[in-house]
Amino acid sequence: MADTCEGRHLRRLQPRIQNGKKETLPQYLRKQNEKRKNLRKRKLAQR
Repeated sequence: MADTCEGRHLRRLQPRIQNGKKETLPQYLRKQNEKRKNLRKRKLAQR
């Protein structure tokens, strides 16, 4: 249910709380992008 566009958007607007410390928006987005990049690399390596 939380994966609707609206839910994702709302979640993105709020700073994530991870490991008890607040994470600013750009850091969180950067981490997400890194994860995506790594996944893509792994997929390419498997082929």
